[in-house]
Amino acid sequence: MKPATAEEIDAAFIRIKEYAALQRKRLLIVEDNPAEQLSIRELLGFDDIDVTVVTSGGEALEALGEHPFDCVVLDLRLPDMSGFQVLERLRESPELREVPVVVFTGKELSPAEDAQLRTLARSVVVKGVESPERLLDETALFLHRVIANLPAEKQNMLDRLHRSDEALIGKKVLVVDDDVRKHICPQ
Repeated sequence: MKPATAEEIDAAFIRIKEYAALQRKRLLIVEDNPAEQLSIRELLGFDDIDVTVVTSGGEALEALGEHPFDCVVLDLRLPDMSGFQVLERLRESPELREVPVVVFTGKELSPAEDAQLRTLARSVVVKGVESPERLLDETALFLHRVIANLPAEKQNMLDRLHRSDEALIGKKVLVVDDDVRKHICPQ
């Protein structure tokens, strides 16, 4: 990997300053199921972000082309294209490749699909136990939300999620993982 040029470093600092200056963040939810849309909007919405909901991959790409978004929550099952195709299109676009995408899906992923997603998305949350808490946690990270400013019920959700490892406190844990990329280049 070649070192960054002075211009690239200056551009990065300008982007950081602009991002930090923005008070309200913009979240795009890409989900075709109305019940899921409502659930995700209720979970993530608050007065510190503007939420836009679209129902297809094409609408998502159009919205991302028209307005800057700070984070995207993407379902893999869409009526016009797969979430994988949306992610590929984002990666191909120099303007959009840095937008953090949290894949939120109930789709059973094959090992190959899971590996592909890990290279395309910043985070993958599979719908199930603790998935709302994990989705809130992941998007809070990418939106740089101040947890103390969230409503009490959302703070409590995140607190429960983070305390779920209490049984491991004071214990030694051996983690074995065959994917060396997670340890070399954490996302």
